[in-house]
Amino acid sequence: MIIKFIGFFIAGLAVNLTPCVYPMLTVTASLFRPRDGETLKHSFAKALSYVLGIALTYSSLGYLAASTGKVFGAALQSSWVQGAVAMMMFILGLSMLGLFQLTVPSELLNRLSGLRKANYLGLFASGMLVGIFAAPCIGPPVLALLAAVADNGNPQYGFLVFFIFSLGLGLPYLLLGTFSSLITKLPKAGNWLIWVEKFFGMILIGFGIFYLSLALHLHLFHKGKDMIWQPYSEVQLQAAIHEHKPVIIDFFAEWCLGCHELDSKVFSDPQIRKILLKVKAFRVDATNINSPEASNMIDRYKVIGLPTIIFIDANGSEMQNIRVEGSASVKEFNKSLQIWIQQTGGKSKN
Repeated sequence: MIIKFIGFFIAGLAVNLTPCVYPMLTVTASLFRPRDGETLKHSFAKALSYVLGIALTYSSLGYLAASTGKVFGAALQSSWVQGAVAMMMFILGLSMLGLFQLTVPSELLNRLSGLRKANYLGLFASGMLVGIFAAPCIGPPVLALLAAVADNGNPQYGFLVFFIFSLGLGLPYLLLGTFSSLITKLPKAGNWLIWVEKFFGMILIGFGIFYLSLALHLHLFHKGKDMIWQPYSEVQLQAAIHEHKPVIIDFFAEWCLGCHELDSKVFSDPQIRKILLKVKAFRVDATNINSPEASNMIDRYKVIGLPTIIFIDANGSEMQNIRVEGSASVKEFNKSLQIWIQQTGGKSKN
C-alpha cells in the first residue's frame, strides 16, 4: 500500500510537467515572494496556504467520488454509460496526444498576477479554485483517478489518495515559493513536455479501451480452466457454514479495475492459488450490483466498494480484522490469508 501511495505522489508531481501547467510554475511561485520585512518563513507559509487549498479541493473530490462507489458501479452496468465513459477517455486522451490543445485562459493568468498582495486566506482560496480552473491539463488524469477511487468505494481511501496526489502536485510550489532562486534553474519548456503529455494521453486511451470493451461485451481478461473461485451459491454457502467449514468470499465485478488487478497479480501467484484451490472460495458476481443475489450479499456483509474479500470462520462469522478492501499486493493478501488459515485450520473443500 505504501508503494501505491508513493505512486500517487509521483503522479501528482508528474502532472506539473504537462505543457499547460509547467509554464505556470514560475508565475504562481512569484505570488509567494517575501515582501519588505518578510522572511523565508512567510514565503513558505504563503506557499503552504496555496497548496493546502489545492489539497482541500482534490481531497474533497476524492472523498465524494469514493462515497458514490456503489452508485458509480450501478451506473456502469449500462452499456451506454460504459460507452460514454470510454468516449470521454478517448476524447481527453486524444487531446493530450495533440488532436486539440487545452490552454489556460489569459484572463485567469491576469487574475493570478493580481493576487500578489493576497493574504493567507486569499492564497488558500485561490489554491482551491486554481486546482480546477487554472490547469486544464490536470483534468484528464484527475478524471481517470476519480474513476479508480469511485471503483474502490472507500471514502477515507479516496480522501487520502487525492491528498497525497495534491502534495505531489503542490511540492514544486512549496520549493519554488520558498527558495525563489530555484526558479532560474528550472529547465526551459520544450519538446520534452510534449512527450510527457503524450504519455498521459496513452494512459487515458488505455482506460478508454477498457470501458469500450465492457460496453461491447468483449472479454479482455481470460480466466483459466482451473477456476479457484466457485460461483456464489446461497445453498452451498449455508452448507459450508452448517458443516463448520471456513469460507472465503470475493466480491467481483467486470467493470471493477481493482478486481482484475487482483486476478492478474495476486490470485495468479502459485502459492496463493494453491491454497485457494483447496478451500471453500466463493465469488459473488456484483457486475449487476442491483441483482437480488449481489444486493443481498452486499447488504449482509456491509460491503462498501469493490473489490472486497471477506474471511468467514468455522462458526460462520466474518473475521472483520482481516477483510481485504480495494487492491492489495500479494504480501498484503497473503497476510490475511495466513491469519485465516492459522485461526480456522483452512479446511479443504473435500
